[in-house]
Amino acid sequence: MKNKFNISDFSPHLFWDTDKAELDFIKSKEEIKNVVINIRTLDKVTLAFLSQFFNIEKTAFRCYKQNRLNPSFWSS
Repeated sequence: MKNKFNISDFSPHLFWDTDKAELDFIKSKEEIKNVVINIRTLDKVTLAFLSQFFNIEKTAFRCYKQNRLNPSFWSS
């Protein structure tokens, strides 16, 4: 996986409501990182991707902690 990303690496449909040229990618990445860390539920694949993309341990994500505290019948 590349270490450096920029806006052009992402599909244009993700920014349908925003002018990509006006975005500060570093600031946007930090804001996205702060949001995804606090999401209550993420599937395992998305969690793994975000963990790698942002270089954060899975245990730092709220959804990881939430799943450990409240295991469902199907995941036991």
